[in-house]
Amino acid sequence: SGLREAKLAEILAPLGHKNVTNITVFKTSKVEDPDTRKKGLLYSLQFTDLDLQKECKGFVYQDNKRKFQKDIDCK
Repeated sequence: SGLREAKLAEILAPLGHKNVTNITVFKTSKVEDPDTRKKGLLYSLQFTDLDLQKECKGFVYQDNKRKFQKDIDCK
């Protein structure tokens, strides 16, 4: 949906992908950190980074404190 895309564009900007389009979310999973037992959300997604002129895909993880981590590969 457009709203989820806009939210993910906001999340990706501080992670180093400021100018993105064509965001596709394949899956959103609720996950739990085995060490801390804290729950979070894992987004599986792809997008086009217009600054890099590359297609990117991977994962963005949101923990219970609304901090984000990424594992994204751009080609």
